[in-house]
Formats: sequence, structure tokens, C-alpha cells
Amino acid sequence: MFLVKPRVVIQGWYGNGNLGDEIILECMLSQIRNQFPNATFVVVSDNPTAVRRDHGVASIRRGRGRIQRFRRVFALMRADLFILGGGGLLKQPGADELSVLTWAGPLDLAQEIGVPTMTYAIGISDGLSPRAMRALGRILNGTNEVLVRDEGSAYILRTAGVSKVRPTADPSLLLPELHQYAKSSLSNMHPRVSVFVNNWYPNKNASDQQKWERFQRSVAASLDFLIESRSASIKFVPMRIEDPGDDDRITAHDLQELMTHGETVEIAERVPSSQELLDLVAGSDLVIGMRLHSIITAAALGVPALALDYDSKVRRFSDAIGASDWVVGMDEPTPNAIESLEAKALAGGYPTDQVCAKVNELRALARENAMTAAELIREPSRKNRLVPRMARALFAVVKRLVGRSGDE
Repeated sequence: MFLVKPRVVIQGWYGNGNLGDEIILECMLSQIRNQFPNATFVVVSDNPTAVRRDHGVASIRRGRGRIQRFRRVFALMRADLFILGGGGLLKQPGADELSVLTWAGPLDLAQEIGVPTMTYAIGISDGLSPRAMRALGRILNGTNEVLVRDEGSAYILRTAGVSKVRPTADPSLLLPELHQYAKSSLSNMHPRVSVFVNNWYPNKNASDQQKWERFQRSVAASLDFLIESRSASIKFVPMRIEDPGDDDRITAHDLQELMTHGETVEIAERVPSSQELLDLVAGSDLVIGMRLHSIITAAALGVPALALDYDSKVRRFSDAIGASDWVVGMDEPTPNAIESLEAKALAGGYPTDQVCAKVNELRALARENAMTAAELIREPSRKNRLVPRMARALFAVVKRLVGRSGDE
């Protein structure tokens, strides 16, 4: 039966000041509203005030407090669909298996209550422990629809025994459809280069620190090359600044200090809005990006991009758009390797037509995320009655309180 005003609960890494995740949520909300204009949303986030302000939807806090737990359970009891995602939620920093179990837990709870569930183009990181893989296999096999954003994530879940995983694409590819922007032509005399780096090193070991320092020196030298050879205008743009351990400006200032011509570069001091990001990237002749969503935005706008591969998700996306040769890894970076790609891109050698064709295919897949959500919302369910849901919710909460099941 078609529901005129469905209730959708979404949980993800929202409200943390990461522009990429906020763009994902913006595109998710827009696409689901295209299916159901009167849909109402509750977003489980780390900063409900910021989510309400930036997205205009209800939000409750993610966390383990009893009051927050009750609010989440109550929201699920009334929901027509629970969505986990999007973004790279299922990852395991070091030996910390808790991260994966924490994110997968709400799917388990929603299933017990009787709410239709799906993952919305999530990313799965490499290197998950056997315990985490077993947990994902159990929980995701009970999920109605498992949609991931790339083939690499699908492969990992299939290895974990998930039988119905389906690759789609990151919803942020649809961002240009939500805003007006003006694309500039190539500036041959003084190319405009937008650089998106992040603070990758914190909490890494000594070997990683050496790799990171070597990588920084190579990037700094390549930016000097652009200034010396092309009189390029270079701007560092942060996509997250709220967490001192993950403040993009730290790396930008470090690179500036390593550069011979660092005094000529600009470092933005705030995170742009999604509209400002589109305007900035559309007006660039080249994007150099560690941040995944800087590369995604460039691809969506047909702007040449050089990806700095600090995480598998960056290379996976570059592979998906046919730009595998435009990725520089962190293991053996050299200034010459980066400089040659920069020069080739500014000389018109970037495969723009090929990338745009691949992006159009991915956009079609990105739309499948919301179409799948709509199908789940429309499906009649024998578990939709509120009273049975209340009973199942009470049972699920009691199980968690006595330690018989993992919590979210």
C-alpha cells in the first residue's frame, strides 16, 4: 500500500562537521523526497542541533545513554523504514572491532522490532577482523536490502557470506542536480587549482609517519612546480575542521611551510557549504584531492582531478570512473610522478569524456538507492502494527540490558 507520509529513520556519521557526509545526507533526503514528497525523517546523529539547522529534519542523538536509547527505540517503533548510511561507516580502525559492531547494531535492533531495513550505498573498509566479518554476515543477511557504493565493498561482504549485496553508487554524485553553478573554462595563463587534503597521520605508527612526511614533501614540491611552471593559483579547501585530530587546515599549513612559494597559496579557514563547494570546483582547472568527496564532486562536474590515495575508497572510486591512472599512492610518491600528471591534466590530457560517461552510469545507480527505499516503504508488512512492535522492542531492549545481544 502506498504511504502518503512515510516515516524514515536514517543513521549515519552526521553532525560531525564533515562536508562529505553532510552532502551524502543532503542528497539522500532529496532523492527520497522525490519518491515521497511528504516523507518525514528522523536522523540519528552526533549533533542533532547541527542536523536540524543544516537539513531541516528531526534528529536525535547517537549514543549509549538510556534516554537516547529510548528515543531511538521509540522512533523505530513508528518508522516505515530504517536506513543505515550512506558513507564509509563499516570500518575497523586498527584492532578496534567495536566500530563495526556499533554501526551494524542498529540494523539488528530495527530487524528485531520489525522495521524494514536497508543500507544506503555504504562503504566497507579492508582489513576487517574475522569477528567483525561474522557479525556483518549475520546482521546483513537479515537486512532487506544491502546496497554498497562500490564493487570493493560488495566483494568484502560477499566474502563475509552476505548473499544479497548490490553495488550502487555514492548519492553525492547527484549533488549538481540540487544547486545552480557556473562551470569555468580552462585558464591557460594562470590555472586555478583547488587542493583538498586531510590530517591523515594522527594516531599512526612510526612507519606511517615517515611515509606521511615523505608524501607531504612530494605534494609540496609538486605545488611549487605548478606555481613556477604555470603561475598557478592554489587554494587549500578544508572539508572538516571541528576535530583537532581531523582538521584539514593542519595539513594545509604543513604543506605551505614545506613549499618554496608557500606565501602565494590561500588556505580557506572554514568548511564551504555544498553550494560553495560546487562553485569552487566548477571554477577550478584542476582538483587535487585526498578527500573522497572532493574527487567525487570534480568527477560529477567534469573537472580534471588527481586523487591522492590515502584510503582504498579513493582508489575504488577512481577505478569506477575510469581514472585509475590519475591516482597517486602514498607508498612511493615522488614529486615527478605528481608533477607529470598535473602537467598532463592542464595540457588537456585528462580523459574528461570517458569520466563523464562513467559518471552518468554511476548517477543512474545512485538513483537506485532511493528507488529501493521507496519499494521497501511501499511493501505491505505484517509487522507494521504498533502494539506488536512495542512488544518486540521491549524484548530487544531487555536482551541488551542483560547482555544477550550486542548493542548499537
